[in-house]
Amino acid sequence: DFGASVAPLDKNRLDTNKLIQVPSVMGSITVVVNIPGVPSDKLNLSGPVIVDIFRGVINRWNHPAIAADNPGLTLPNIAISPIYRADGSGTTHVFTSWLATQSQEWKDVGTSVKWSAGMGARGNEGISAFVKRVNGSIGYVESAYVKANGLTSTNLKTSTGKWVSANPNNFAAAAAKTEWTENNESLGLNTSCDTCYPILSATYVLIPRDGKNKNNVEKWLKWVYDNGDEIASSLHYVPLPREVKDRVIKTLNTD
Repeated sequence: DFGASVAPLDKNRLDTNKLIQVPSVMGSITVVVNIPGVPSDKLNLSGPVIVDIFRGVINRWNHPAIAADNPGLTLPNIAISPIYRADGSGTTHVFTSWLATQSQEWKDVGTSVKWSAGMGARGNEGISAFVKRVNGSIGYVESAYVKANGLTSTNLKTSTGKWVSANPNNFAAAAAKTEWTENNESLGLNTSCDTCYPILSATYVLIPRDGKNKNNVEKWLKWVYDNGDEIASSLHYVPLPREVKDRVIKTLNTD
């Protein structure tokens, strides 16, 4: 009757398979680190610096490019150990999509990519375990795993040039600014405002255009939109803005 995906399908795949793709809820990805003496929300990491870390170009925590964004913060002279998803994942698709917006040096986007540096771990749980265990490590996880695993989060730069921490208020600010269209494959990334967390992305429901239960799926989705926000928030996801929900329902009614 329907499917779901964190990584959005492009228009060609949707048309070929006769699918309608609509957002269901939004989730954020947090860059986490294990650096002795550095607590949560104190380390600033710009997009280009993170790209160079995962490319293996920046390989020590006291590198001048990191120090320049962190005046007054003592950074140890220890090696950086990037941790990435060894399995294919929508989380990796979202993270690499964001990396590609931060530097022309990052070319590889997908659910599974060829990493230039670091070591792999399976699942958000695997990355969380590695980062907790390995001094000098850096990884990326769905934000729900940060608090649950006692991980150290970092601050990222918004598209307007402001530093923001990975917290629910900044996730909500980004969600509130999202504008959905049927062919928007980067919903939530780099939303423009001073408090908009930059790595927010939708998960998607895929509905067969000719499915025999299409009308019932659409009714169910409307019910989810009207009644699911509290549940979504309790699971550390971010509900869609009402304007986006209304646009989706209107699109489904005319599709």
